[in-house]
Amino acid sequence: MTTTDLEVARLISAYREAAKGNFEAHAKGDPDGTARHARTLAAARSKLKAHGRDGETELVALLRDADPSVRCWAAADVLELEPERAAAVLRGLIAEGGFEGFSARILLEQWQKRRE
Repeated sequence: MTTTDLEVARLISAYREAAKGNFEAHAKGDPDGTARHARTLAAARSKLKAHGRDGETELVALLRDADPSVRCWAAADVLELEPERAAAVLRGLIAEGGFEGFSARILLEQWQKRRE
């Protein structure tokens, strides 16, 4: 593995943990935890995108993650890059229900309004 590969893998791991932590903190009514995880997500996303196609490819791969909170965040972050795939993931989350489904519905509605 190259240094870039290792850095991207580390960022993906941080992104996954922050995505899960963000939804967990929100569910517990922990605004500080929610904000902390959101900052970690934003930093990881920015650094992944700075790695160009390597980082973007790994971020898109998270659309298939087993955890719905990771899929929701990944879909939100790649909507402009992979709109059909990300929207399909959001629709799937909506069908599954739960807090991730509720969040996915809002994300999809806002994205569709911006496209009109």
